Formats: sequence, structure tokens, C-alpha cells
Amino acid sequence: MSLLDITPIIIDTLRGDSLEYCNILDVYLDNETLHYSDMFHQIDINDGEEPVRTYLPLATRLIAPEDIDTNQSLDDTSIEINLDSSRITDGTDEIGALIDKNLNQRRVRIRTVLFEPDTNRTMPIWIFNIRDGVIDGVDDSIRDGRSSVLTLRISSGAFAFNERRNLTYSHTDQSDLYPNDRGFFYQAQLSDLKLPWRGEFR
Repeated sequence: MSLLDITPIIIDTLRGDSLEYCNILDVYLDNETLHYSDMFHQIDINDGEEPVRTYLPLATRLIAPEDIDTNQSLDDTSIEINLDSSRITDGTDEIGALIDKNLNQRRVRIRTVLFEPDTNRTMPIWIFNIRDGVIDGVDDSIRDGRSSVLTLRISSGAFAFNERRNLTYSHTDQSDLYPNDRGFFYQAQLSDLKLPWRGEFR
């Protein structure tokens, strides 16, 4: 069963007293895809669309955005993903390896995984809050008295764009799905017709 489908156990879990979940991050590069989570242990995710992916645990070093605006505007209102880079010693560190990559204009995906209760976050049952975007800037900041942070600025306009259905319907398309629906029957005839805002329509 796909982790993208809502099932009765998911509904019961959401109605429960406590929720166990984590955030997972996919960074798509030219020749590889990097997978991270804010877990304390490695986790394998099989969402039914691709082979099983292993997500490296970054624990509190991965700070996902608290809120993602999913309005229909394509304006550039960036969100940020912050990674604690203070423990980087060499390229073997997970975040150190990320710094060495060319990240600008690379696709990134943020998702939330819900777990079956009382399983210590070991049994994923649902993937939700799926957001796709493009990295439009990277900052590696050393802060006085605070942890160093690698910030990925993500174009949230891309989130709204990728959520839209990039399809156009004709009467034929609609009839294939809903044979008795004539909602698009007059679409071709009305496409160039100008309707007056006020006054008599003839």
C-alpha cells in the first residue's frame, strides 16, 4: 500500500492524543539524490513510487521551515531550510558533503512522515505535506556565540506552481472521465466570446 494514500489507521492516528512524525529532505543533484531526515536513527522509506530510500539522520541539525505558504501566487517569497554546520570537520560529514555540491537551481523536496503510534518512529504509515521547490541561494554563516548554519533558500513560488495541475481540458477529455458531464461542451464556442460586464447581452 502506498504511503501517499489515506487509510482508516491514518484517520484514527490523527484523531489520537499524540502524533509521531519526522521531516525528510530530498536534494536532487546532477548524478545523485541526497536524503536526510531529522531523525536520530537511519530510516528507510518506501513510498511506492521509487525504490526504497535510506534517509541519513541529522536529528536537530536539520531545521525544517515551520510554515510553508501554499498560496497560488508565483511571486518569489523564499522559505529557508537551516542545517547546523558547526560540527563539520571534513567531507565525510553529511552536511560537509552537501556544502561541496553545486546546489543552486537544484530541485529540493520537503515531506513529513507520520508514524504508527508507539513504534518509536519506526513504522511510517503516511507521507504528507509534500512540497517541491528549487534552491535559489545558499549561505554558510558563522555566527558569534551560536552554531554555524548552512541555509538553503527555497523558492516557494515553485511550490505553488508544482501543486497546480498543468493540464487543459476539452469536452472530449472530460467525456472520457465523466461521460454524462457536458460542462465543457460549449468551451470551444465560448473561448473567444466577449461577455459585457453591464448592459444587455444579445
